[in-house]
Amino acid sequence: MPAALCSLLVLAGVLRPGPPVHLGGLPPGAPTRVLETPRGLLLGSDAGLYRLGRAGWRLVLTRGGVRDLARGADETFIATGAGLFVWPDGSEVPRPVGLGAGARVLAVAVDAAGRVWAGTEVGLFSRAPGAPTFRREIGLPAGAVPGVRAVGEDVFAATYGRLWHRRPGAGFEARLRRLRDGWWELRGAVAVADTILLAVPRGLWRLGAGDDEAIDPGLGELFAIAASDDTGFVASDRGVFPFALEDATVVTGAGLVNAAAFDVALSGSRVLVASAAGVEAIPLARRAAVRLSAPAARSPALPDLHRAVLAYQGLGPAQMNRADELAKSAALLPEVRLGFGFDQGRISTSDADQTFSSGALRQLSDRTSRNDRAFDLSLQFVWDLQEHREPGRVIAVSRERRELIELRDQVLERVNRLYFERLRVLGELASGAASAERVELELRVRELAAQLDAWTGGRFSRLVESSPPTPGSLP
Repeated sequence: MPAALCSLLVLAGVLRPGPPVHLGGLPPGAPTRVLETPRGLLLGSDAGLYRLGRAGWRLVLTRGGVRDLARGADETFIATGAGLFVWPDGSEVPRPVGLGAGARVLAVAVDAAGRVWAGTEVGLFSRAPGAPTFRREIGLPAGAVPGVRAVGEDVFAATYGRLWHRRPGAGFEARLRRLRDGWWELRGAVAVADTILLAVPRGLWRLGAGDDEAIDPGLGELFAIAASDDTGFVASDRGVFPFALEDATVVTGAGLVNAAAFDVALSGSRVLVASAAGVEAIPLARRAAVRLSAPAARSPALPDLHRAVLAYQGLGPAQMNRADELAKSAALLPEVRLGFGFDQGRISTSDADQTFSSGALRQLSDRTSRNDRAFDLSLQFVWDLQEHREPGRVIAVSRERRELIELRDQVLERVNRLYFERLRVLGELASGAASAERVELELRVRELAAQLDAWTGGRFSRLVESSPPTPGSLP
């Protein structure tokens, strides 16, 4: 997975949100998706599909929890735990759509050409405009497709560890491979000029003509993304945050909703947010943008911070290369064997004889005794040249290196989150937070700096002091 991160850009005023308006009261069930349709506002939840009326939310479909919603030209598609349903604008109730045995639907999308896409536990299905039935897409491998999204006529689908891209008039191709959990589970897609942003639980993918980039905005787990002409919004377990489409970089300031948000959608001049409390409509009025370029004032460059972290944790390239050199030269070093021996023995002999002389009998005896001791000390140097030719040592070195690289990536990912979270809080301070909020925000900045100091052995604070302030930014 690419480790490149886009520079964080703090937006301190593109949108001036009005007070949120709570719509319809609290529905029975946890909200999952929200969608504005000609027949009214629809809310998916784990208890079914609701439509907003004068008396509040009214349950219109109870066949399993709603997993996804998508709008076509004159019909709405509903992915539930009981299957796929379609609700034509002229019909009073949704009707089921057959996909085949075992094809439990997980996600649904409609592209600009009117083709409907359904991700299921056994693969991806599609229905061409005017076609009566869905057919299986053979361009993707067999298995679950938990996410599918359309941006214009471009279609994106997720399979385990991969993100697939279908361009207009072409088939699917694997756009991103060998992704870790949190980076392939597709949850949203929006167009940004000549690039596309894909939302996944851990962040955003920026897909362009050049290299694709992973963006970690430090906003927690992401659930959805939406976009207007020049401003986008991400829904996460920390709330809803805006970002500037013109720069294709994540932009965070004060959250529009400071609670876990599971979906976000645009309806005219308001933002619709589905959270644990139900649905909130936030009216928006635009004003001029005030930007703070990253890194913010008194914030070190991210590569400098990475070097400090890796050096303190002993995970830098020099340490890894040194370990490789030692491992490769180990077979050329001799095995030293030191031996020590001690032998002790005791020898005893006894002889007896008789003599008879002149009528006298005499007894003769002879006894001898001897102790023997021997000491042995040896020192050997043994070279096993055959071991140098065997692949076992190389395999062990490769395995150890992969484990170190994985550990390094985890450390850098954690540090990136802290770094960008600090920039976000600094941006909130610069946007003119209220006095009561400033105390909490300043404490949060110090807390994040303390954590970064812990990862770098105090180097972060020294890097901050040596970083010149950016003109026109934070003091």
